[in-house]
Amino acid sequence: MASYAGLIAEKLYTGKRNVVGAAYDRKQIGDFAIRACGSAKDVPRYTQSLRRKTAEWIKYPIHWHAVCAVAEQLAQRITLSHKQVKQIINDIK
Repeated sequence: MASYAGLIAEKLYTGKRNVVGAAYDRKQIGDFAIRACGSAKDVPRYTQSLRRKTAEWIKYPIHWHAVCAVAEQLAQRITLSHKQVKQIINDIK
């Protein structure tokens, strides 16, 4: 879910997909899905379900506020560390 969260949040927030920047996340999702499913034929259905559930989760107001707060900081910087993201989220609570 975590790998999908960034992809989906960025698409919802900007209206655009970051194909290049999301390459690593997409690879992680694919690798995990194959391990979780055990069979490549089940991967599409599994990843579609995971994507849908992640999008629903992101749209909860408390999560969406966190997405917006992080996105606003990313507009000022190119990257944020895990520690910085945690601090941004803690500051909105």
